[in-house]
Amino acid sequence: MLNVTSARRGWCSSELAYCSNLHPGETLQEVLDNLRRYLAPVRQQRGLTWMDAGLWLSANVAVELQHPASLSVFRQTLQSTGVRLTSLNGFPAGMFHQHGLKAGVYQPDWSVLQRLEYSMALARILAACLPDDVTTGVISTVPLGYRVGWTEQKHQAAQWQLMELCHFLADLRQQTGKHIIFALEMEPDCVLERSDELVEFLQTLSLQDSGSQSDSGDKVSVLEYLGCCFDVCHQAVVHEDICQALVAIRSAGINIAKIQLSSALEVDLNKPGVAKALVEFCEPRYLHQVKAINSAGDIAAFEDLPCFLDTLQQDTALWRSARVHFHVPLYQQKLADLSISTTSAQLLQLFDYLVEQPHFQPVLEVETYSWQVMPEADRPLDDCALIQGVCDELGWVEAMLAQRGCLACDGLLEGAAVMDGNAADKQTGNVVQ
Repeated sequence: MLNVTSARRGWCSSELAYCSNLHPGETLQEVLDNLRRYLAPVRQQRGLTWMDAGLWLSANVAVELQHPASLSVFRQTLQSTGVRLTSLNGFPAGMFHQHGLKAGVYQPDWSVLQRLEYSMALARILAACLPDDVTTGVISTVPLGYRVGWTEQKHQAAQWQLMELCHFLADLRQQTGKHIIFALEMEPDCVLERSDELVEFLQTLSLQDSGSQSDSGDKVSVLEYLGCCFDVCHQAVVHEDICQALVAIRSAGINIAKIQLSSALEVDLNKPGVAKALVEFCEPRYLHQVKAINSAGDIAAFEDLPCFLDTLQQDTALWRSARVHFHVPLYQQKLADLSISTTSAQLLQLFDYLVEQPHFQPVLEVETYSWQVMPEADRPLDDCALIQGVCDELGWVEAMLAQRGCLACDGLLEGAAVMDGNAADKQTGNVVQ
């Protein structure tokens, strides 16, 4: 959560972050290299003196950073690269760029002790690295686990471990003055997939742990330390109305501490050549869940894109449209293959909602981690192209906020990144056709 006064409205360009899970980072040295190789150039190209970032730190890196000497080097590198650490991505614990990762991204889940240990390590790191003028930090985390194989025993274990985490965070706040919030990130086919499931889980957990005390003796409120990371792509894929979902979560007293700005694939299956175009998005690293609408208007779930394409091949006429969990550049309404559209309209709904809620100030973070597995025609060829793509996404977000009066600076910052021809009309508030 940003530290803002009641009179302030909006985000500065420097507070708009992008998530570093885009870059491999299994060791501390790789993370330090990423700060110099990617994040610092993005900041410089945007014309910023400093820039917030939501870093992804693997479990291995989190262990390395428990050593004071390593933490000191990390903090010095953050300072020298002009990066302010205000949030972390604690969803994948490791091997996020490994071939064949798929459902392994949810391991360890919240029923396993390793998830609690990893999360506590991240909280210590963020508390130690938050800027002096920021008292609250946000860490996104897995929505309990993958729904396949989830049991009541696992559910109870996850509840217990999240309660333990809350007690730990309360003690950490007492010791450091830093309030760290863990934000459960709903995702298709996970235990917490939809907003009503998230609300029910957190409200139930809050009632179960009502009045408990941390080691310091203070009463602990679950909803002070557990909230929501709202990923726009994920909720679009499950066909939730973005604004209605935000209202439902906030009305239940749940803190939406972070919003991940992301966009999914959307296809009209009545168009010729769509199935062939979708084959280009079948890749072996990530899980690309599909929610498809059939001719009767019902939604059917498929665990991965190849599974859906197999079904589609058997009976094309049965299916009307589909949304695919594949993060694509925010500013693109259509990709190189024009038969493929995106859910960018849901992002515009989000920005419109933010206009109506001037005191709602979550962390905003771009999370397009799939640049390197995009179809070849849409994939950056080198570091310069990747940095430009990230800058274009952040520039588009700035333009959307500025158009709606939610950019705290006077327009876009002088010296901000020049947008390439593919995104030339981002300043107008229109998505690229």
